This record gives sequence, structure tokens and C-alpha cells, in this order.
Amino acid sequence: MSSSSDPTKLATSTIPQFDGTNYKKWSDAIQAFLRYQGVWYLIQGYGSTVTVPVPGLARPIPATDEKNDKVLGIIQLYVAQNLCHLVDDKFSALDAWTAAKAGYEKPGVVGTFVAFQKLFNAQLSDSSALGPQLDVLTEQSN
Repeated sequence: MSSSSDPTKLATSTIPQFDGTNYKKWSDAIQAFLRYQGVWYLIQGYGSTVTVPVPGLARPIPATDEKNDKVLGIIQLYVAQNLCHLVDDKFSALDAWTAAKAGYEKPGVVGTFVAFQKLFNAQLSDSSALGPQLDVLTEQSN
């Protein structure tokens, strides 16, 4: 089946690998895919909690929900090797998402300066339509 007729393959082919510089694009794409799969609620913190009794423990421990496991796997698949430490030791998808978000949602000083430089050095052309040029600038600022 070609990817153009299978929405899941098309959706996963548009998710960029999270490399630390592209949090906004990565998180938007992952969010859209998880919504399409009907599991975004797990990242929003609405996951179901089930517990498993463990012999020898005074209280039951939380069990990993199958959907949580799938979401966690998707997040792990789209995180670059050098950032796997953010998500590999997590048991909940929400914890993995929160770890990536905490470190990369807002650019640091260097990232902000690089974005500023790109926009400051951009040149608009009189010979081209203004709209598409502004779209490129907007895309660079995200």
C-alpha cells in the first residue's frame, strides 16, 4: 500500500527527528499524529491508572497501560540518539514529553541569538511577491 493512501504512513513520514533544535516542529507533528491515533489525552495527563499487586510489596504499583507504551515508543522513535537520555528511562509518555519540553520548548540564549541573526540578515526582494517571502521568514522564526 502506498504511503499516499495510508494516512498513518503519511503522518509518520512528516514527523521530524527531534534533534534539540526543532522542538516546535517536532512537538507539533507528534501532537498531530497522537491526536490522529486518539491517544493525545495521555500527554495531557488524562491517562487511566491501573495498578498491579506485587507479592512482597505493601501496596500495588502502577502498571504500564498499553496505549501509554505505544505513545512512549513513538516519542522514543523520533528522538535523536544524542537526546535519548531524556526519554529512555521514563515509564510514562507524559514524563517523556515533559522532559523534552522542559529542556527545549524555549530556546536558550544562543538559540534566540541565532534566530535573531537569521531574521536580521534576511533580505526581501522587490521582484518577488511579498506574501511568500514573509511566509519563509515566519517559518524560520518557528
